[in-house]
Amino acid sequence: MVGLIITHSYAKDISKKIKSAYKTKGMSGRPTSSMPPYGYVKSPENKDLWIIDEEAAAVVRRVFGLVMEGKGLYQICCILTDEKIGNPGYYFQQKGTGRRKNTPIKDPYVWHINTVERMLQKREYCGDIVNFKTSKHFKDKHAKYNDKSEWVIFEDMHEPIIDRVTFENVQRTYKSQKRKRADKSGSLHPLAGLLFCADCGGKMYIYRANWGEDKFFGRCENYRRGFDKIQHSRYKGRNCNSGHHVCANNLLELVRHTIKAVADYAKVDKAGFERTLKELLAREQTSEVKAKQKRLAAARKRHIELETLHTKIYEDYALGKLPEKRYEALSQTYGQEQEALEKEIVGIQSDVEKYEDSSTRSRRFTELANRYTDFTDLTPAMIREFIEKIVVHEREMGFVWKTPQQIDIHFNFVGEFIAPDSEYLPSDEEMAEIERIESQRERNRRNYMKWKGSDGQKAHLVRKKEKELAEKATKSNQTEGRNENDEL
Repeated sequence: MVGLIITHSYAKDISKKIKSAYKTKGMSGRPTSSMPPYGYVKSPENKDLWIIDEEAAAVVRRVFGLVMEGKGLYQICCILTDEKIGNPGYYFQQKGTGRRKNTPIKDPYVWHINTVERMLQKREYCGDIVNFKTSKHFKDKHAKYNDKSEWVIFEDMHEPIIDRVTFENVQRTYKSQKRKRADKSGSLHPLAGLLFCADCGGKMYIYRANWGEDKFFGRCENYRRGFDKIQHSRYKGRNCNSGHHVCANNLLELVRHTIKAVADYAKVDKAGFERTLKELLAREQTSEVKAKQKRLAAARKRHIELETLHTKIYEDYALGKLPEKRYEALSQTYGQEQEALEKEIVGIQSDVEKYEDSSTRSRRFTELANRYTDFTDLTPAMIREFIEKIVVHEREMGFVWKTPQQIDIHFNFVGEFIAPDSEYLPSDEEMAEIERIESQRERNRRNYMKWKGSDGQKAHLVRKKEKELAEKATKSNQTEGRNENDEL
């Protein structure tokens, strides 16, 4: 028993030392993982530096490119499998590395959705080092994944495979497409994952109409459509009272027109374009945001200081310079302060992320607009580079297709940006058609109000009730006849 206690104490002490060294290494910006992710290899001169493995990096770029083209994860897996591209496990095995280098791989060319999804989530492809993704107790056999708030990220530590703008665009779009299979045309709609409901904030799904091969429509995912009466967890919380239906084909044309207007504005009046951008972004840079940015920097600095202090007191304790009681008290104090700082950093970071330095945002959007000043065809990749989200409002006259509908287009980096010529105005023919529909609807409403409560309506309701009863009786007789035949 005494030997077991000594062994346990020794293992615990060794575990603390290893964790301390591991944390010191991780906080210094060096990678803590035993091997680089798929697409990188360790530098022969410096094992803490990752360099690009071009053979695997080409596959990584292909996967991100397919997402930008509008492909879902299921489609990407099918493409890579059909092209006989070896999956990461098989690739590492061929190179003599990885956890499965001595284990036979049954299907070396089969790609799974989880494999592609994990690849798309790796910030390492942007040149970052992400430490402390996992943790392990000395009694455990397997490590466990930590919450993202516990990760420590060091940016631009090695050469990137994917540029940061593409990575951010992919993160925003792939989640809404990852388990959707291709439709009859072989791909998802170019606007899939970008539409949102103005009333409930929910996503809008794009579906193909049954009556036309090229007819696509968007509908709010939270539209209950009479599901209130169905007590099922699948429909719980669906509280949007309208589908906010929109013609996706028309919306795609509106997006093309808006992007074209922005690109033309940047080309024709460069000074005016930059001035409008600065005025737009200046309104967002409030004193509150600046105060949060200052506090975020201070919190991060204090977090690093606490880590250093914790390492120092442990070394003093291990060398007998610090009593155990004092060590435990200081360790608990530092630990509690660190935990509080980590929560605060996550909260502030989420508020500050969208308010990045205005000059950087302006420059990135200007570069993007200048890159496409002479485009003709609108590609899915271009849409995802420009558009952050599209907010769809309900029509002015509900359930009447040819009536005005407000659409808010939010651009990456700058949010809503309206170029002088980007506002769409209906033509004279379209305005005449809208007025005709409104006039017809008003006539129908007046005629209905006259008919409502009249003898004609009462007679109609009686006939309708008699018809329903007759159909019910006929159906009942048919059922009884079938039961009699079964008994015979």
